[in-house]
Amino acid sequence: MKFNQMTDEEKRRLLMSIYFLYKGLHQLGRVQDTFSERETDVEIKEAMVKMQNLSAAIVIVTAAVIFIELKKRDS
Repeated sequence: MKFNQMTDEEKRRLLMSIYFLYKGLHQLGRVQDTFSERETDVEIKEAMVKMQNLSAAIVIVTAAVIFIELKKRDS
């Protein structure tokens, strides 16, 4: 579907999803920078856990957007 054919609600949801994915990617970059500065095994493990949690959050948002789109198509 083209952007100019979407309803205002669809545009809002899409733009919000893109915004949160962008913010998540930004945070992931910050975590990766933090990870590269760590020296001890404990600090490295903590940074990796944070990175995994953030990646999981991005996947959840993406899955929610896909679910909404599929639900609309089925309706």
